Amino acid sequence: MIEFDVIKASVKDSEDILSLLKEVAYWLKDKEINQWGYLLQGGDDREILQAIENQDTFVVLKDDVMVGTFTLSTTQSEWDQHIFGVDDTNDSLYIHRLAVFPRYMGKGIGKSILEWIEENHQSKKTYLKLDCVADNPRLNQFYRENGFEYLGETDKHSKYQKVLNSSINQSFRSSLEGFKESWKRSSLEDLKKWISVNYQAREIKNGEIFDFGYEESINGWEQAFNQFRQKDVEWLLTEDGIIPLKENEVMVILSASLIIEGKPLDTANLFFQTFRMEHGDWQLVRSYIEAGLPMEKVKSLSIFK
Repeated sequence: MIEFDVIKASVKDSEDILSLLKEVAYWLKDKEINQWGYLLQGGDDREILQAIENQDTFVVLKDDVMVGTFTLSTTQSEWDQHIFGVDDTNDSLYIHRLAVFPRYMGKGIGKSILEWIEENHQSKKTYLKLDCVADNPRLNQFYRENGFEYLGETDKHSKYQKVLNSSINQSFRSSLEGFKESWKRSSLEDLKKWISVNYQAREIKNGEIFDFGYEESINGWEQAFNQFRQKDVEWLLTEDGIIPLKENEVMVILSASLIIEGKPLDTANLFFQTFRMEHGDWQLVRSYIEAGLPMEKVKSLSIFK
């Protein structure tokens, strides 16, 4: 990942921002992705320029050269109202036109921009919302992997939201990333740190119910990690939702599958993982697991619809 700076756009940046957005729109068209066609025709120019004048648009710089842009609005546009419905609570930030020059894609800039927004938005809003075309699976997967909750679909556009960080959310997010990283690295010793000794779980597999506790869980993780350690295996973990339950409890909905020797499995396990703050640390205290679900069903998950 490359290092970059984020600053508010000024009117003098307008031409460069329009050029960037239209280059990305052409790139999408060449990839036969039906997105930003209206922008490509100049239909969004007025809205883009107005967002720059309103100081809602940002530019992303690498060595003082623009590599990306995005708009962050505290109020709903007509498009937002059409996609999400009218928000009477006025409790959301909306991301629009997040774009990176094609030559800088694949370097983690998009992910880092989302992280920058969460850390620097300086608002009291609760939610961060965005939409994208529903038939772009790679982009939809990107937002899911970065913790956005799928809210359903309107007018062939997927709707996503994410709870913005409070101090407790920042603590939990850090712990959740540590838990997921331990899982992805198949590190049993690290994973143990995140699991409470009072852990309880229920798994549904092939129609049968299995209840187990901490020791059985650790044995199960060890068997799974040992089984795949000598193979070319990549864990595929996706956040499908985060639900605050209490002041000190948060449920995370994770889908987990494997890519073995470059071939993804056609099934996944769905985990409802509840973490609790215990003695200053977030610990996994209980799980409900649906095992062996068809991947196509998991990908179309719409818990929050």
